[in-house]
Amino acid sequence: MHTENGPISIALQSPNWSEGGLVADAVNGPVSLSVPSELKTSFLLESRGHSPVTCNATVCHDARKTWDDNDIRRIEYGSGAPVIRLSTVNGPLTVSAL
Repeated sequence: MHTENGPISIALQSPNWSEGGLVADAVNGPVSLSVPSELKTSFLLESRGHSPVTCNATVCHDARKTWDDNDIRRIEYGSGAPVIRLSTVNGPLTVSAL
């Protein structure tokens, strides 16, 4: 899924995503992921450019947060290859609890 100037909002109702991989990216649009507190699915969220990042869900305590010198910010959760990959350029990135 790809959007320009529009939002991407994903809400995981189950702690286990079993629908295969999910990849979505936005340019100049916000990306948000809402997750249950007992999430077992791995994810990678990435923002570039002028993208504020907010991570307020319980899983954020165990997530790896990486900010590098090239204006790339990453939030990684879980082990193994990420099942969910979301990214934005110049849009806010948010992880919140359901």
